[in-house]
Amino acid sequence: MLFEGGIRVSIETEICLKVPVEVSRQLTSLPLLKPLAPRRQVLRAVYFDTPDGHLRKARAGLRLRKESGRWVQTVKIERSATERVELDLLHASRAAILPALQWAPEQADLLLIEGRSAKSRLTLGQLADQLAPQFETHVRRTSWRLPYRGSLLELAFDRGEVRCADGRTEPIHELEIELVEGQPEHLWQLAHALTEALGSGLVLEPRAKAVRGYALVGGWAWPSVADVASGVADQHRLDLAFRQALQETVEAVSWQIARILETTESEGPHQLRVALRRFRSVMKLVRPMLSAPEWMALEQASKSLASRVGLLRDRDVLAEDVLAPLSARLPQDEDLLRLASLLASEQARARASLREHLQSAEVQQFVFGLALAAGRSLPALTAMDAAEFATAQLKRLSKRVRRREHALELAGEASDAEARHELRLAYKALRYAAGWLAQIGAGEAAASARRRASKRQAQLGEQQDAAMAMGLIDSLLAEEPVARRARLKGMLQGWLLAKGLV
Repeated sequence: MLFEGGIRVSIETEICLKVPVEVSRQLTSLPLLKPLAPRRQVLRAVYFDTPDGHLRKARAGLRLRKESGRWVQTVKIERSATERVELDLLHASRAAILPALQWAPEQADLLLIEGRSAKSRLTLGQLADQLAPQFETHVRRTSWRLPYRGSLLELAFDRGEVRCADGRTEPIHELEIELVEGQPEHLWQLAHALTEALGSGLVLEPRAKAVRGYALVGGWAWPSVADVASGVADQHRLDLAFRQALQETVEAVSWQIARILETTESEGPHQLRVALRRFRSVMKLVRPMLSAPEWMALEQASKSLASRVGLLRDRDVLAEDVLAPLSARLPQDEDLLRLASLLASEQARARASLREHLQSAEVQQFVFGLALAAGRSLPALTAMDAAEFATAQLKRLSKRVRRREHALELAGEASDAEARHELRLAYKALRYAAGWLAQIGAGEAAASARRRASKRQAQLGEQQDAAMAMGLIDSLLAEEPVARRARLKGMLQGWLLAKGLV
């Protein structure tokens, strides 16, 4: 119960699905919802921050929203991708005009920690005189209370937009699924069921409305996989450390999927592939102790998705790391301009194909499956000390790298390419696994191994990138005149040779 002048503190557990317009028509007629009485509201919310974006940096939000004729002042602090602490204060004013902010001690004393490094710690009250409206959201909400598998869930279908003072807008078309009471895994089970019922189109949306507002007004950047990782994990119970790794994978993957769907930045496919590689590296360490077939299915789904992402990533690498530097030296070369045009078209096709795949029920159910796996009991891992496990695995992976280095020394010219490939895979496994092993107890030894592996893998990977580039160039130029094809292949081969990559 929210009462005037008082604070209601709650933990909000919810997930949000982006809903295409064509899918929303089917959503509201689902048999699951038809027997339920919907509640309809028109909601206007005004979000505040300082000129320096203190709330944005602290992954927090402060809004005034008119609900049922009354203004409610809400502070939200993000704890994870699905969980937020919410502090609500009911204002006395019923006026149409925006009231001044009011401060109960619980909100004013709230500590804002900017970033995971925790370099800046300020209370909201200390920033009160700097706070000003930044953007607004205007939505029409249809909501239902749904009993589901013994839990009570609230579904809120929002249609509207984020608005800036300068007139810029971004549409809102989403379904929030909030846990009223019961088990958090039922949120993910319902999301899975909805994708089965509605097919492709529903996409896990990691961005709260406040985040989309911050992005619209500027000063916000997409998080990397490293930004999502907490940097700290349980070093005593392996099951808890592994579950945390799964939760971070869900968050990292959903952020990068949203990034690919919303932008043409090459960093999106790169970061998504990093997130999937990290997950697979952790799975390979723990997989021998997990017997359920669902784990193998998740591993295979991750590998399949990474392969699809790799098609776009390879084209981005060729465009940015190989062709762009050469074109900068020869900006008027007609053959290079033609190759750049062919490559741009190929990138656009690969991006369109990947976007369609990312919105498929197959990919979204893989993400929901990861989230459900993060909530499972894992008795096989419970009794294992995480730090001891991390130390043993680091030794095993490091020993494997040393064996492959020795094999390369003995290989000679005849099998040099194969030996290099095997060595690169060993370093890649060490690099991605060491990041997690450092978190769960292997400490500086793992961090040092990761730095060495990253450097060595980069050296070996450059040669693989060169081979990939020449193969892709062959494909792009297949229908070009023989003279152009020969000249460009020779030019690119010489360029890569000059850089020491072939």
